Amino acid sequence: MAAFPSVTDLAAASPEAVREAWAGLGYYRRAAALHAAARTMVADATTATGDGDSQNEAVADLPRTIDGLRALPGVGAYTAGAIAAIAYGLPAAAVDGNVARVFARLRPPADVEDTAGAAVPPVSAAAVATAATRHATIHATALVAGTGGGADEDDPGDLAQALMELGATICTPLAPACGTCPVRAWCGGAAEAAAAERRALAAVVAAAGGGATATDALGAPVAEVVHLFSHIRQTLLVHRLHVEGDTLAMAATAAAAVASTTTAAAAQVPPREGRWVTRDGLAAAAVSTGMRKAFAAAVAAVDDG
Repeated sequence: MAAFPSVTDLAAASPEAVREAWAGLGYYRRAAALHAAARTMVADATTATGDGDSQNEAVADLPRTIDGLRALPGVGAYTAGAIAAIAYGLPAAAVDGNVARVFARLRPPADVEDTAGAAVPPVSAAAVATAATRHATIHATALVAGTGGGADEDDPGDLAQALMELGATICTPLAPACGTCPVRAWCGGAAEAAAAERRALAAVVAAAGGGATATDALGAPVAEVVHLFSHIRQTLLVHRLHVEGDTLAMAATAAAAVASTTTAAAAQVPPREGRWVTRDGLAAAAVSTGMRKAFAAAVAAVDDG
């Protein structure tokens, strides 16, 4: 700002002077685009006023429309939308990566489509990003349509910045803080995640010596085990039961009692075939990873107790 305090000062500078002032900041294409945009604004202002003096600062200013902003070198849809909404209070969508992610979760598209209705095949990361941005832009534009227009209206600049902040601090890429999200009640992604989370009961039945039977109260679980497979998050509530005898039928009845949590319902469940295994033999047994975790949790709970 000290070197180029106005648009016309920047436009009048040489490319070398601009690069020297920008040195050390990186992204040198931005400096070139900023310089070109300043020259475009001065040229447009001169043409509009018919004033041959290109130093006419009064009219060498940023355009006040989306189309005018987009016409400047280096200004894309996001930058134009952000300037229009935040600087000028216009109802414009400002969609960066954070906002695109928010709307991808808030309003998950069944199929990403462009404005003409043609499906966009996600054949590359660039294609996916473009489709997600388009999807977010459609929804963001509809959301800001009722903003602006006076002191009593919602501020489109506040909305634009709130969406960016939501994506940057809460709706993050890897570990979104859904529990503290202010729009969770309307979020399709959160609803899908909740539907994909399952809670199940797992019984670890031990033979002989425990004194308890399948007719005993179920009681509290000794552990909770979280197991992920595909897109499903499963929480296993692990119960450890003992049976008086060593018959597999009684073990199956005890397990059924856990599944139903009532003796009456458990009595209607026929025993399943199976075999007893020792702790050491469990390693070679054909059981799922989730059940291995449940066995380990049950054993650890008893050993610690």
